[in-house]
Amino acid sequence: MNEREQFHADRLTGIGGSDIFHLLDPDNGCPRRLWYDKRDTPRDYEDDEQLTKWLERGKALEQIVASIYHKRTQRLIWLASAIRPWITHFDLPFLGVHIDRWVEDKGPGLSDEDARGVLEIKTANQAMFSKFKREGLPLRYSLQLQHGMLVTGKPWGSFAVFWPDGWDLLWFDVKADAEIQNAIIRVASEFWPKVENGPAPD
Repeated sequence: MNEREQFHADRLTGIGGSDIFHLLDPDNGCPRRLWYDKRDTPRDYEDDEQLTKWLERGKALEQIVASIYHKRTQRLIWLASAIRPWITHFDLPFLGVHIDRWVEDKGPGLSDEDARGVLEIKTANQAMFSKFKREGLPLRYSLQLQHGMLVTGKPWGSFAVFWPDGWDLLWFDVKADAEIQNAIIRVASEFWPKVENGPAPD
């Protein structure tokens, strides 16, 4: 099984960080679509070719963005384990996450554990990057970061957004939010039995 196939197989075993907006962002998410995805239902539509190219570009540039983030923040970052790239919640195995990087920002009085967080990396075109600048981190990506912190038990996370053509970087530091994470647990706990046994959500 190659890396792409393993990634897909992992994501069928639980709800990942990029999935959770389907359950908590009614303006952009769709629980029924997520239900079909988790049951590995063949799609009845073609993938968007341009979107596929953007995703490939983002994956190819991830290490470069991580290096720029390190230089601009002076934070220590490192890859998630190649042995265990899909991390699951200790008590809720249907919650999982692929972490882009671990990050450490050790300030005065912080223990090693409190200093360590999760780092998510995204690339964006000029229009999207400008929107991040104007409006901050969208709900979809805030939820993704909270999900990652919930699964890994980390107290904070950072979301890096890179605009390749302008060679510019933004990042948003976010603390773990118990209220949001409890909402993730609640909706995921209601949704996952439907994946396993049905019925499909509305």
